[in-house]
Amino acid sequence: MTRQERIVYQSHTTLLPDAEVIGSAIDDIVESARRNNERHGLTGALVFSDGMFMQVLEGPAPAVDMAMARIQEDKRHKDIRILRRETIDSRMFPDKPLAFVSAATIREAVMGSGKGFSMDICRLPPDIFAPLLRSLVVPAAMSASSAIKRSA
Repeated sequence: MTRQERIVYQSHTTLLPDAEVIGSAIDDIVESARRNNERHGLTGALVFSDGMFMQVLEGPAPAVDMAMARIQEDKRHKDIRILRRETIDSRMFPDKPLAFVSAATIREAVMGSGKGFSMDICRLPPDIFAPLLRSLVVPAAMSASSAIKRSA
């Protein structure tokens, strides 16, 4: 069986700081990544905030490497930094080829309403980032059932 891996990376965007341009580009990125991820057996979640992408990507190690190579070549990303890479036994996002989580959703989860506050999501430690996204993306019932299976 192929080794499964999880990677957390961040990158700066090269997109102009125009909300319409960025929104359209993110829609394109998410749509394309979902197709590619589904085709290659990858899952994960993506966040965009203040000119930065942060993503959790998981699946077979060769497919993770291929996805990272595509991201490295994508002109919409620069200064790509791998924050964490690890071998995994199970996925955090088993049914999500790519979930998109808004920065506002993360701010609210971490800081309550978050109104009037700015939060640099890229300062969240990678070991906290992936579980936080999972709690926002994966339905509670599914998380509970997998916890029950692990403890049985």
